[in-house]
Amino acid sequence: MRLQELNKIKKLYFGYEEIARVFEVSRASAKVTASRYVRQGLLGVKIVFLRRTHWEYRGMLMKY
Repeated sequence: MRLQELNKIKKLYFGYEEIARVFEVSRASAKVTASRYVRQGLLGVKIVFLRRTHWEYRGMLMKY
């Protein structure tokens, strides 16, 4: 799992493009990766993604 590499993203909210850039993969692979992390509860999602550490800190932990 390469989740620690997401800490390289300085933005609080980010999209597939940033995930693709940090992981050095295609946009399609970044979408799959993000989807898997959301399913595992490691990323929060609405339109953009949010690392779980920020999600919990802001008190926005939602149950899906």
